Amino acid sequence: MNKRTKTFLIVIAIIVIVFSAFVLNFIMTIAGPINRLNNANKNDLYNIERIRKLPDLFGVIVTDETVINPVSKSSSSLYSLKVGGKQKTSGGGSKGISGSSGFQEYIFHDCIIGYPSDTKLLVDGKLYPINFKKAVLTKVGNKVEEKKGIIVKDYEIYNTTYGYLSIGNSMNYEYYDSIRSVMKQRIKQLKGRHKVIDLYLSNKNHKVDILILREYKFNAGDTIIFKGKIENNEIVPLF
Repeated sequence: MNKRTKTFLIVIAIIVIVFSAFVLNFIMTIAGPINRLNNANKNDLYNIERIRKLPDLFGVIVTDETVINPVSKSSSSLYSLKVGGKQKTSGGGSKGISGSSGFQEYIFHDCIIGYPSDTKLLVDGKLYPINFKKAVLTKVGNKVEEKKGIIVKDYEIYNTTYGYLSIGNSMNYEYYDSIRSVMKQRIKQLKGRHKVIDLYLSNKNHKVDILILREYKFNAGDTIIFKGKIENNEIVPLF
């Protein structure tokens, strides 16, 4: 084997090693957030049956104050924010839970809860202060008359460039980008309150591509129904 051939083979070997390292790093970059979401989602699904067997607490909301809901910016006595996420799947050919091609959907059951500082819940004729920030709601109403909260809106906040997601030609890009920017600023205020929101706000590449939010609002006198128990004269949420 002559010197030129040896040099050529060495160069090829170096190129293969560098390319392999690049591909491996790319895969690990993608796999990290996806695996974290997958594992969190599996754990959440695993707990659904356990949570279903736990007792429901019925608490009537007692407060004279209101709070601004984090996404819709409407006011209420208490809000609940259900969180989920969508990850772009490799190749875009598979279908997620929602059936939308190219995405895997993750919906979590622990809702972010917000309320004024003086809010109390009337449970079985006794008032208890609220001291928790998340809970698993088991029943919500779609009508004011049901007194179990009403849905404000479903939101899907895209986290990617136009080239990565297919957006129809009829879309007003300037308007869309403005709305997305406003929504992302609002979501930043929720940093640290849910694992999926933190992944969405992460600075790393290949994070949560679409953040799914469902916001409910409750008024004073409404009943919030969630998994919990009374322990040491305090309400303890179970999730």
